[in-house]
Amino acid sequence: MNILKQNLLTNIEVNNLIILGPSGSGKGTQAELLARKFNLKMLDGGEYLRKILFSKSKESKRVAEKMNKGNLAPTDIIRDWMKMQIFSRPISRVLIFSGQPRMLGEAKLALKWFQESGRGIPLVIFLKVSNREVLKRLEKRYICSKCKKVYTLDAPPKKSCKICGGKIIKRADDTPKLIKNRLAYFKIQVAQTLKFFKKKGILIEVNGEQSVQDVQREIIKKIKFYKTKSQKLNTKTTNQKV
Repeated sequence: MNILKQNLLTNIEVNNLIILGPSGSGKGTQAELLARKFNLKMLDGGEYLRKILFSKSKESKRVAEKMNKGNLAPTDIIRDWMKMQIFSRPISRVLIFSGQPRMLGEAKLALKWFQESGRGIPLVIFLKVSNREVLKRLEKRYICSKCKKVYTLDAPPKKSCKICGGKIIKRADDTPKLIKNRLAYFKIQVAQTLKFFKKKGILIEVNGEQSVQDVQREIIKKIKFYKTKSQKLNTKTTNQKV
């Protein structure tokens, strides 16, 4: 099983991770922090889809038709991307997926691919954030049209991106109507996926309405608890067999 080496500061071991949550829940931020802290390879489904949108490829029109209406992206595109990432990366490289898989069919295939690739079962983190908080956060979300860096601003930007000089804009799908559409789809579709992960015993729920630092602390605390619980269960099972 592919396991990350112990971190001396937290004394924690983690498997491959999946972080899920509604738009604006901070899953990308938390995935980036965890990737940096534990030397994981971050794989952002949203970033991949945005690259397709700007690529003018044959898939870009399909993705645009879905996302510009606030719907979830075509499942075959996400499915193929996840499979490629899981099998093409060295097993020694621990992965953290941000925002994917969302659909139940994608989730079932992802677990199958994780096991077939020798990576073992991943741990799934769900950031719980209310619709009201999501709307509040996304009203302030802007993005660089070039490098796609995300900004949180109280008013429309007057300056260019500090990284690449690109224009800072609102995402086309960040209108109140489309945000509500995404939240509705998320509640209906992703709820089934979360139930599936929970039944498998690999789901961790975290309060995503805390500060970034407190969310990070709760994630790490619950990963440690999960690992300890799993180790005790494995020991008990082994003793029963003996």
